[in-house]
Amino acid sequence: MKVRFSMGRGLLLVMLMTILVATASSPMPVRAEDGEYLWAISSQVMFPFLYKMRLDGSVVESIQPLVLNPPNPLLGPIGGLAFDGEYLWAISSQVMFPFLYKMRLDGSVVESIQPLVLNPPNPLLGPIGGLAFDGEYLWAISSQVMFPFLYKMRLDGSVVESIQPLVLNPPNPLLGPIGGLEFQPAPTPPTPVGGVLIPVGKAEILAPWIGVALATVALTVFVVKRRRS
Repeated sequence: MKVRFSMGRGLLLVMLMTILVATASSPMPVRAEDGEYLWAISSQVMFPFLYKMRLDGSVVESIQPLVLNPPNPLLGPIGGLAFDGEYLWAISSQVMFPFLYKMRLDGSVVESIQPLVLNPPNPLLGPIGGLAFDGEYLWAISSQVMFPFLYKMRLDGSVVESIQPLVLNPPNPLLGPIGGLEFQPAPTPPTPVGGVLIPVGKAEILAPWIGVALATVALTVFVVKRRRS
């Protein structure tokens, strides 16, 4: 008995399998912080949900599924979320040709940037596992925990630098893939309280005390002379 599959049915089957794999491969939401709230996004790239949460974990708002453009399951699940001070940025995890999404805080997509050409676009590196913003550039990291790549990108999606594989300690595949990336700003220098420090020599420090001593001696001499007279 022969079973015939049309090309359309075969393509539909592949797409369904891809959706299942994409959904199961990254079940945990990825998150970002805006200085007051935590933002999490579900990884399902077709119709992800955006969650605004307080730092105690309570959900302030659950935004309806975003229509990402293009909502293509072949792009893989969402692999990272970052906040630039005004917009949220999401990146699809497909490391060969990922998409970058610029979104308002209400979840609407401002811009869907064409596939980035990451260097090297090697599927063995694993999908994108995190996204961060340093105040000027976006940083993405591939999730392959043995030898991940780090990518420095402009906000137009172009790659400025592709850093050679990081040797994470321990490079143990049993630890699972990279699941996040964050930027730590440099510590703010302490604010001066006020006033100006002026270098002072020993003579300048002792001058008032010398003056007091001379005045004391002069007063003593004066008192002694008065008594004798």
